[in-house]
Amino acid sequence: YISRGLFETHKEVFSLLLALKLQLNQNIITIDHFNCFLKGGAALDIASERKKPKSWIPDAAWLNIIEISRKLPLFKDLPDMIFRNDNAWLQWYDQENPEATNVPEVADRLDTMHKLLLVRSLRSDRTMIVAKEFIGEVLGQQYVASHPLNVETMHGESDER
Repeated sequence: YISRGLFETHKEVFSLLLALKLQLNQNIITIDHFNCFLKGGAALDIASERKKPKSWIPDAAWLNIIEISRKLPLFKDLPDMIFRNDNAWLQWYDQENPEATNVPEVADRLDTMHKLLLVRSLRSDRTMIVAKEFIGEVLGQQYVASHPLNVETMHGESDER
């Protein structure tokens, strides 16, 4: 019933937050995962952090990388990986659909949540595409598919109050 009162774009965000909260409550993800997804490196200052290795990395993306490398063990070496193999990372970054290609050096270790965090960190424009994959995995495909509102059905389910 909640999704009936939401606009289409808000349904995806609601489903994503529901999936994240469910995984948090089941201790599948930690509060660090949740915070890295919501805030990324927004609280960091580019002037006081490690210098980014290449100019193709946007400042906001570099701060996100620094933050997830500090908070999540899987990504602890991410800044060094990007520094060592920046050509492969640039190729991945420049892909039209990077979420559909193998991530350099860590592809075999990424589950959907970590893939979501990495895409959100480097290519925030592609976040909701990976989020739909995450929602489908956690809650089921019915939470990803859009269902148009049927006013007649809704009226039939209502009662006089």
